[in-house]
Amino acid sequence: MVRSRLQEHPIPETTPAVLIRHLTIRGSNVEIGRVVAQVATAQQHVTLEQLVSDARLVRARRRTFERGYPIHARRMQGVAAAFGLRPDDDRFDFSLLATSPGICGLPLHDAFATYSPPWTTDCGHGILRWTGSLPPEAYVMEWLPGGGTHPSLALHGLDLLSGTVLGVNDAGLVACAVADHRVPSPSCCGPSGANATLARAVGLHELALLRLVLDTCATVDDAQAALLGAPAFRMFGSVRYLIADRTGRSFTYEATNDGSVQRIVEGGAEPMELAVGADPMPDPQRPRSGGGSSITGQTRGTARQGTRAAPEARRGPRRHDPAAHTAVPFDQHWDCLLDQDRRDLEVRVAGDGPTSGACIVAAALPRL
Repeated sequence: MVRSRLQEHPIPETTPAVLIRHLTIRGSNVEIGRVVAQVATAQQHVTLEQLVSDARLVRARRRTFERGYPIHARRMQGVAAAFGLRPDDDRFDFSLLATSPGICGLPLHDAFATYSPPWTTDCGHGILRWTGSLPPEAYVMEWLPGGGTHPSLALHGLDLLSGTVLGVNDAGLVACAVADHRVPSPSCCGPSGANATLARAVGLHELALLRLVLDTCATVDDAQAALLGAPAFRMFGSVRYLIADRTGRSFTYEATNDGSVQRIVEGGAEPMELAVGADPMPDPQRPRSGGGSSITGQTRGTARQGTRAAPEARRGPRRHDPAAHTAVPFDQHWDCLLDQDRRDLEVRVAGDGPTSGACIVAAALPRL
């Protein structure tokens, strides 16, 4: 029997006011899809009209997920059930529940991520720290399915079904996304205001790739194979990823907008950082010298060699320094910590009020 719980954590001192919802679901993937769709309609006012799509593309998407990502296909069945429809109704696309239809660009502003392997922290745990800005409403998704799917704890935005910004699963695999706004995004908004890329895309959008990783992967090798082989498209903009497993191995992954160039950079013994750098996006049509494939931005570290992170990251940070963050579009800044051993997530949001920098959400995966 499915069990679910929704908790709300408002933060009124920020501008705009932040609301974090913590949704816990214990049940099958079909039940997870159904509950998430019910929350999307009740809390985010997602309507059936927003799911209308071209029948040919709906069929292609459904069959793609049934073959290559059956976990997501079962969640799509739950979404259809929440709307009282059959999962093979080709009028509607049940593969995502976008909370901001027509949005152009990822609002993951000024994001920065650091992974510290367990031997570099005072607590002896691997720690992933992500700082940046997010939309004023976000969800902590704690999903506890069976049937071979990894339970996970993740922060979702933009798409409630698979919009994973960062997370940890029961294997201690941690992952996060960093948006690169210097890279031109694909043409986003069509005449109707809907995302134009969705009208012709089959596969997983940028944040859904992290959901795939958390659902199916336990190691760095698993995650690299999943990312390199997944059908993907750009819905919001250019994104880079930092992923690490419990052994302390880490890597970054990035690709050009058209997917013609992919790059993996592996970390080493020292902490690995990921931030927006200064290198331009390569033009896939332009010959590259040296035979190498370069990618947007700067990954701080070369193949199999990380770089030394800030001292607080090496200690396994449990505090927030709002003075360290500037140039964000809102009067708020998010600081998120993922602990690989404890399999937990801590979220802090800095604002002007008396609770600024306090831990707003702290959640841990149960030992199953």
